[in-house]
Amino acid sequence: MVNESPHGFFQPSRGLRQGCPLSPLLFTLVTEYLSSMFEFEYLKGNLVASPAAVKANCLATYQFFADDLLVVVRANIASVFTLRRMMKHFEEVSGLAVNKEKSEVYFTRSVKRKSTMLRILGCRQGSLPFTYLGLPISDRGIRRLDCKPLMDKVVAATTRWAGMNFSRAGRIELLRVVVTSMVLYWFSVYSIPAVNHSSIWKSIVSVRDTLKVQCSYRIGNDDKIKNFMDPWCGGQYLSEVFSYRTLRQWQFDDVPFVVQQFFQQFRIHGGEDQLLWNNKSFTFKAAWDSCRDSKPVVSWFGLVWNGGRPRWSVYSALIIQNAVLIGANLQRRGISLAFRCCLCGCNEEHVDHMFVKCVYAWEVWCGLAGIFHWSVQKLNSVSSFAADLQTQFYIKSCRNKVHKMLFTASMYYLWNE
Repeated sequence: MVNESPHGFFQPSRGLRQGCPLSPLLFTLVTEYLSSMFEFEYLKGNLVASPAAVKANCLATYQFFADDLLVVVRANIASVFTLRRMMKHFEEVSGLAVNKEKSEVYFTRSVKRKSTMLRILGCRQGSLPFTYLGLPISDRGIRRLDCKPLMDKVVAATTRWAGMNFSRAGRIELLRVVVTSMVLYWFSVYSIPAVNHSSIWKSIVSVRDTLKVQCSYRIGNDDKIKNFMDPWCGGQYLSEVFSYRTLRQWQFDDVPFVVQQFFQQFRIHGGEDQLLWNNKSFTFKAAWDSCRDSKPVVSWFGLVWNGGRPRWSVYSALIIQNAVLIGANLQRRGISLAFRCCLCGCNEEHVDHMFVKCVYAWEVWCGLAGIFHWSVQKLNSVSSFAADLQTQFYIKSCRNKVHKMLFTASMYYLWNE
């Protein structure tokens, strides 16, 4: 439509402007055609999947990320010719061409006729391993040396000047959000390499047998459980139950009956396969709690760790546990100075006085109690005071969550005073 009237075809001269919201949508539509071409050639047999993809029952092994394309095929002349024909056809249809100067071909160690394939594709040869989306890609399992970029990133994130100047709450968030996400991203793709002299690896291996005993499998549609690789047969692998030695002891006519009797022990449930933990749905939290030495939860835990600002929660926990640098604690460390309460100037600087018994602090608590209808008592210690408030806010609700955040915020700003 041009000037509210239909118009014939016209050739655009500029194309889409940079930042146009239509650009990623149109690019996705075009690459969808290329994806369909890959699947079609794989189904016809013109493209042959790599041995690793065949073993994993994966048909098409290609990966799009923005304008990058990673293709994994078996290194033979037929697949290389098909790949070149596909890229040429896609260029004619869409106008998007492969930048051969920036493209590389990677071969495994057993591939022959490399020079012929490179000449067909017109690209240079790269060396393994290479990095793709921040992960090392190699033709062998990941080694400790391959994890060095990850270790360097973790060290850089925790030792740089910005991390050193963070508060305790900031360091907790740095570990929880930044460092943990780095590690989980890597090991969602790779298994942890076995380093014999690593104390972390030894601690993981030490609880492996304990974890295996409490794991079981719920058989469903057979999509997730691997018949020969998972111990779903009452904690045993199928190859252990039907070993060669066991089969030799059976009579040929008894085999169908024995196999039928064996599989009748396992009930087939509807839905997906499930990994169970003590006959319940598996969670990492339950597995972690079973293999660690956990201390009993303190009575004020829910009051302090309430989902508010981490800085408030961290300092409130330190104050309740008398772990802040305050006058009485400094004197125990040998710093003999006359420390007086900085709020009232009357008594010795101690957490129980500064946050409960001090006149200034008690006015703050009484003011909050009058506004929000709390019931406060001037108890002997901060921990008893916090435990008493927790009994009033134990029910989960938005109102009680706000009250808990008010408590931690008041503790934090009293400390700043």
